[in-house]
Amino acid sequence: QQQQQQQFNHLSHLHPHHQHPHHHNTAPLPMAGSATSLPFLSAHNSWDSHSPLAHSGSGTPENGFAIMGRAREHRLQGHTDTILSLAAVAGFMFSGSQDETIRVWDTEEWACMAVMRGHQGGVFSIVGWESPSGETFVFSASSDNTIRKWESEKPFSCLAVFYFPGFGDVLSLAILGPNLYCGFQDTRIRFLPLGSEMCARRSAMRKSTNCKACGQCRSVVPHSICSAEVPCLDMSTSCGSLPSENPLSATLTASQRHFSYVFALLAYAEFICSGAGDGFVKVWDPETLSVRATLVGHSGSVQVLAKLEEQKMLFSGCRDSTIKVWDMESFSCKQTLTVHRQAVLSLCVNSGVLYSGDASGLIVAWDCEGFSKLREFRAEHAAVQALACHPRGFICSGSSSKAVLAFPPDAVIPRAASKARESDTHDSFDTLLRTLMEFVAIPSISGSEQYREHCWTAAKFLRDHLKVLPCDEVRLISHGENMNPLVLARIAKHPDRPTVFVYGHYDVQPVDEASWNTPPWRLNAQNGYLYGRGVTDDKGPILATTSAIEELLANNELDVNVVFAYEGEEESTSFGFERAIRELKDSQSGQDWLSNVCAVFVSNNYWIGEDRPCLTYGMRGIINFVLTVEGPRTNVHSGVDGGAIAEPLADLTSLLACSVDAKGQVLIPGFYDDVQPVSESECQMYDEIMFDTEAYAHL
Repeated sequence: QQQQQQQFNHLSHLHPHHQHPHHHNTAPLPMAGSATSLPFLSAHNSWDSHSPLAHSGSGTPENGFAIMGRAREHRLQGHTDTILSLAAVAGFMFSGSQDETIRVWDTEEWACMAVMRGHQGGVFSIVGWESPSGETFVFSASSDNTIRKWESEKPFSCLAVFYFPGFGDVLSLAILGPNLYCGFQDTRIRFLPLGSEMCARRSAMRKSTNCKACGQCRSVVPHSICSAEVPCLDMSTSCGSLPSENPLSATLTASQRHFSYVFALLAYAEFICSGAGDGFVKVWDPETLSVRATLVGHSGSVQVLAKLEEQKMLFSGCRDSTIKVWDMESFSCKQTLTVHRQAVLSLCVNSGVLYSGDASGLIVAWDCEGFSKLREFRAEHAAVQALACHPRGFICSGSSSKAVLAFPPDAVIPRAASKARESDTHDSFDTLLRTLMEFVAIPSISGSEQYREHCWTAAKFLRDHLKVLPCDEVRLISHGENMNPLVLARIAKHPDRPTVFVYGHYDVQPVDEASWNTPPWRLNAQNGYLYGRGVTDDKGPILATTSAIEELLANNELDVNVVFAYEGEEESTSFGFERAIRELKDSQSGQDWLSNVCAVFVSNNYWIGEDRPCLTYGMRGIINFVLTVEGPRTNVHSGVDGGAIAEPLADLTSLLACSVDAKGQVLIPGFYDDVQPVSESECQMYDEIMFDTEAYAHL
């Protein structure tokens, strides 16, 4: 049969999904959270896969969403060049690239929400700012001599462009108080007012034509394009500077300024800290527009800064492959971290852990209490240009591989796992994913003696999973030699309530591994979708269903009895399944199991489209016929016997042609005698279905 792609559906939450260019055994990542948003999976397959990266314990990169040394990640793809910057703003992750775009990632589904276009150069820095009125905006800096101000929500439009002709690339950004500070290629740090002064300029800015650098800024949101005139302001004479320069104040001494590109800026308490290609870290006092301290010790370009203010520490990463830990009370170096062997390009701090990324692709996690190395792993064999921490605890990396990787904290740091489980509302979702990883890893291909033992392994895995649920009774039933077992289980808490019969299958279709971009037996995550054989048909749906029931049990909200029946021969015409169910029904114990079944819940069904949840009311079945036409026992001569003997192939063709008409109606007498007519209420259901004929025609 032709199997189809299918998605994770949700019990109570609707998520738009993006079309994929091919059919995959794939499912969008479900929303994690409370019981009401637990994922419900619906499925069928026949798929290949894209190529997310994960890694083994040895640090060797392997395709997949996996437990590596030992980290599992979501892989977010779409950029066409190196990722240069990352920032978590307003619940989204923003990634800036050398491809001149900024992508907005939904961190619940890890899917691309929008592509922000307008820059005409690489996007070196992204920061978020919450205005006094509570609005949140995004600022981005680029090699096109501009800084852009964007909306932080749909449609993510560009609101303003600040143009700095003659100063070179805008390399870094930081916000402190009412000002946006900008690090430039010409060694200077300049600042713009973010408050009333900037608002006052808006009327003047709107009189300007479109941006001088690109002519137009726009944000591309899935299924729509928003574009408009963008206010543009020439800032070459309208900004302040660190160190200060005319007309704001007198010229400073040479010792105060940087003498190379300003690669890094960071707001620390009441100071602005900067790192530059001259190897110095400078601490600036914005009130006096002068240097408070110069931190000396690196022997190469300072690329990145990070902070841990509660411990009064500043971190600097350098091309000399070191990380220096600075005490911000004495402005002295406390310690130098030397695990890296290549340039340290990125830093971030999350929950008392410092993460550092280098030019080789190595990411190291450091305990900020004693600066012992907690773990190191190679995200990819690509320079880690950016690291960012998401409020949910995810550590995101951007690299020259053109992909963003998002690592759950408990997968990277075991200590973070124990802390996260105390308060993390996503724990049940993470458990579901971990269990699915193990389930997908079992190559339970039915109909093949080569994989018979694997099918039994999958059945026993499912049996043990149902015991932990917990079910009141679990059985493993073998219904014939050389046949995969049936897994039966039940939850019987309410003798006076009806029973729901839940059906699924743990066997999967064979795999042509050469047609896959990732290992089919390793769970992979990419752009909000999961990839792996059986993810949607039917291992994912099985586990989503049991996870939902488990949470209903835990909350004392399961008010029906449940019988589970999971077979291992569905992909091989379900040999033995009907007989096993009939035998159970006719047995003495079966009377208790099946006597009060009010509904059958089938977990591997379809949505009609990508945007609307679907409750399957019914599906067309299949009836196989064998039609035999007999002819002469031996071949006969067409010239001698052709007129006397009818050609069997012609007879067969004629019979087939008259069995079904042009509209698909079967013409065999009596075929529809036992078919129930379609009712008016059912016709109304069809009328209300959202169905796009043109989109369907292009499948």
